[in-house]
Amino acid sequence: MDANFDWEIDVPENGLAAALRLVNGSLPSNQRSEADGDSLASLTQKSLSRKLDEALQTDLLDAADVASRARLRAAGAPHAGAWLAALPSDGLDQRLSHAEFVACLKLVLGLPLISQDSWCPRCDQILDSRCTHAMACMSSGDANRLHNELRDAVYIKCLEAGLAAEREQPNLLPEDRRRRPGDIFVPHWPGGQGVAMDFAITSPLQLAQIHDAAASELAAATAYEQVKFSDRETARKCREHGVRLLPMVAESLGGWGTEAQKAFKVLGRSLCSATGVSHGLVVAQLYQSLSVKLMRAAARSSLARAADAATSSFCAAAARAQVEIDTAEQ
Repeated sequence: MDANFDWEIDVPENGLAAALRLVNGSLPSNQRSEADGDSLASLTQKSLSRKLDEALQTDLLDAADVASRARLRAAGAPHAGAWLAALPSDGLDQRLSHAEFVACLKLVLGLPLISQDSWCPRCDQILDSRCTHAMACMSSGDANRLHNELRDAVYIKCLEAGLAAEREQPNLLPEDRRRRPGDIFVPHWPGGQGVAMDFAITSPLQLAQIHDAAASELAAATAYEQVKFSDRETARKCREHGVRLLPMVAESLGGWGTEAQKAFKVLGRSLCSATGVSHGLVVAQLYQSLSVKLMRAAARSSLARAADAATSSFCAAAARAQVEIDTAEQ
C-alpha cells in the first residue's frame, strides 16, 4: 500500500466520490452517505459493506413469502452461520461430507432436495420438497440424538472450564424426585448460584411458529424459552431450591435463544481463565462446534428422508407400471 496515496477528496469528481454514488444507488435514501470531503474521509469499507448487506436483506425479506422470510431470519440470526467458519476437522468432530455440506446450503437457501412434495417415510406427514419438515420431525430418534449431542458438547466445555458440572442430576426438586429439570447441573455457576441447563431444539419453519419467525428473529427460540420457564412452574420451583433454570434453546438453522447466548458468554469467561485463550476465540469456537452439529443433524435428517421418499416413489411407480403391464396382457 502507498502511504502517500491521496483520493483527492477536495476534487468534486474524484474516484471515491464516483464509487460512493454507485453505492448510494443501491441504498435507501435514509442510509446514503454524503459526498462532502469530511464524510468521504471518514468512510470505511466495513461500514459501506454492512449498509449494502442490510439493504439486500431488507429487499429479500420484502419480496419473500412467509416461509422464506422465516428461513431468512433464522439463517441470519446471531451465530447461525458459525458452521461456515468452523475448521473442517475430524479430530474436532467438525467435518461435513460433501453431501451433507450441499444439503446444508440447500436448507439455508431454501432450495429443493427432492423433486416434489411427498410423504415422510418416518412419520407419515407431508415431506415438502425443501425438506423443512425433516428439521422438526420427531420420529426415528433424530431429535433426541441431536439434543444429547449438544448437551454433551456443552458439558465437556463446562468441565474444561473447571466447573463441577453433572449430567442429568437427580433430586434437584425434592418434592418430585422423578423430574430432572436440568440436562446439565452446575452447582457453582460463576456468580455463586447453581444453574440447571435445559436443552431443546425447535424449528422456526414449523407451522406453529412460522408466522412469528417471519416477523422477528429468534421468535421460535424465545417462545420455547417461555415454555421451559412456565412448564409445571419449573423455574419457580428451581428458584425455591436455590437453582436458576437456564433454557438452552437452539433453532434448527443454528441460532440460539438469548438465555443460551448469555450462558455461553459466561462459560466463555470461565474457559478463558482456565485455558488462557482469549474470550472472543473460545466463544467463537464453541458456537462453531455447536453450529456444525446442528446443521449436520438437519442435513442427515433431510437426506435420510429424501432417500426414503425417493425409494417409496420408485417402488410405487414400478408397482403401477406392473399393474399396467398385467392389465394390457389380459
